Amino acid sequence: MSFRSPEAATVPGRRAKGAVSLAAGLALLFTPLAAVAQEEVGREAVGAWHGNFQLDRDDPRIHTRGGADMLRIQVIHSMGTPVATISWVAGRGICEDPAAEPCEWIGAGGTVSGRVLQKDLVFALPLSADAEDPLIVILRHGSGPRAGHGQAMNSKADFGFDFSYSGAPDTP
Repeated sequence: MSFRSPEAATVPGRRAKGAVSLAAGLALLFTPLAAVAQEEVGREAVGAWHGNFQLDRDDPRIHTRGGADMLRIQVIHSMGTPVATISWVAGRGICEDPAAEPCEWIGAGGTVSGRVLQKDLVFALPLSADAEDPLIVILRHGSGPRAGHGQAMNSKADFGFDFSYSGAPDTP
């Protein structure tokens, strides 16, 4: 025994058309909801250091922007967490002596973890022949004349230098 309507038997494909119409209607109804749900999943509150930054070495011996280019970094930082992920690429200004021949660290890059300590961003880069002596980079959070400045030094404090940074955090 079948519960088909008499019209369904006389009009071929009517049931299929009805099912397609119903599916299309449901798809139109749920598409905006799915888009909103996807947007919510991808959205996370960003922290104060989230963004892209250009770090330029401050040294009177450097006369060009290319020579001052120390690091380009992308910081992934979530609000409320003291940890950040830093993707970095080293430029000419990373070399210990900017007046000497270019060093082997130009073009080096990678991803490291950093910490936010008293509003400053601190991270270590493996830019040394000695694995026990990384380069420590500190981006200072400040206002006025201190805004956009930082220091870099090796962990043994044999050398260090100042830099300025530009690029705003990607905060809404």
